Amino acid sequence: MAVTTVAVGPASGGTARDDEFLDAAWALPEPARSGRDARPRATRPGHARTPTPPTRRMRLGDLSAGELLDALPDPAVVLDDAGVIVAVNHAWRSTLGADAATPPDAGLGLPYLALCAERAPACCPDPSTVAEALAAVLAGRTREAVQEFGRPAGDSQRWFLLRVTPMGAGALVTHVNISRQKDAERTLRRRADEDPLTGLTNRAALLETLRLALAVQPGRARTPDVGVAYLDLDGFKPVNDRHGHAMGDLVLQVVADRLRALTRPGDTVARIGGDEFVIVAPRITPSGLAGLRRRIGSALSTPISLPGDHGCVQVGVSVGAVLVGVADDPELALHRADEAMYAAKRARQAQRTVQPPSTTSTCPVTSDAAGEAR
Repeated sequence: MAVTTVAVGPASGGTARDDEFLDAAWALPEPARSGRDARPRATRPGHARTPTPPTRRMRLGDLSAGELLDALPDPAVVLDDAGVIVAVNHAWRSTLGADAATPPDAGLGLPYLALCAERAPACCPDPSTVAEALAAVLAGRTREAVQEFGRPAGDSQRWFLLRVTPMGAGALVTHVNISRQKDAERTLRRRADEDPLTGLTNRAALLETLRLALAVQPGRARTPDVGVAYLDLDGFKPVNDRHGHAMGDLVLQVVADRLRALTRPGDTVARIGGDEFVIVAPRITPSGLAGLRRRIGSALSTPISLPGDHGCVQVGVSVGAVLVGVADDPELALHRADEAMYAAKRARQAQRTVQPPSTTSTCPVTSDAAGEAR
């Protein structure tokens, strides 16, 4: 695109065109002023005052195509109408690196899709999807095509947004680094799905997990095979009353850690209320669910040592566990487990097995709550 500029020199050597420009500048309406800036502005009778001439503007023609391409902060390549790389920028060369797998001249003269197939997933997305996007842009069916893709970076992953836009008879392909955006999205999702105190799954995310676990799938048997264990701590309120809410929060964190430790990798542990927890265990048998209940009772029977002079506390737990199957309603499954928990609590109370939480000056366990909780 051609850019027309007007270079204005000093008044002493100015042309008639220069004078017209200056007269127009002085004729502009004066903006409203206040305070010390309210002084009248000098006029231009008889050229009594000459304004500072405007700075000469840089024209687009002053820059080469390579300089413009290198000014882009993200890796970029220019393709001809056949999809062959005809130009690359400095960021692209840096991304490819200088290892033995890097093509000479950073891929200049090579088909972009072939380079994607060779380098994926190091620096390119799936070549087949890129081919569709590139063909659509080159054929004029769309003005822009975008696709997100991940790239391994050590122990983490970097994310890029591939954008294909038309450029003359070819296309410009940029690879925008969106890793920070992806990290922020993951953080927001985690905050939306987690209980802030314990880091466990919250109620909303638990119901979604349960919904997926109970979804109808081809070839899946109708036999109930999803275990739902509903836990309620017994005697937790006196811990808060005697030691304060900070110590109560610490006890909840220890309970959360112990529940994590006794579950399988595919299980979900959630905190859905003050001292109420739920474990969803897919693909479990009745005997496996009974074993889970026993492990819960054993893990939470160990006293918890508190920091300072708070000593040790011990809380009980009532557990209700049910097996549910395909097409069962998640809310109804949670309600059934809740009812089973209250039935277990009533049975414990009837047998007088529930003891109030005890506090002693000496703790029989070696680790304290500050060390257990994370």
